[in-house]
Amino acid sequence: MTTRMPVIFVSHGSPMLALDDEAGRVLGCPVDNLANEMASHDEPIRKRIDLIFRKTHDEVRHVLTEAERAGELPGVDLDATAQAMLAYFEGVMMMAKIQNDPEVLRQLLPAMAQIRIPTRG
Repeated sequence: MTTRMPVIFVSHGSPMLALDDEAGRVLGCPVDNLANEMASHDEPIRKRIDLIFRKTHDEVRHVLTEAERAGELPGVDLDATAQAMLAYFEGVMMMAKIQNDPEVLRQLLPAMAQIRIPTRG
């Protein structure tokens, strides 16, 4: 797949790795942290977080569309794949935070570019 896909998520994860060194611990994704704490308690915050995730989804979808045009993703549901990649990214960030181990990010984030959700029917 296009080399931009890993770059999107690695670049999103890189600030977390930099903060890890400074703070001495894995801080996770600030948007996910806020979502976990506030999304079910404050509707305006939930809507803003949803907008952030939708924009990230759209960035990923754009890269997937380029890969599809290049013939790299035949039979792939681009929206579902973008959503799955975003969910994977957030899960990896949470696991790294829980384990307090930035190696989790280094080891697992590159595999995200392999996620494919096939089109239905």
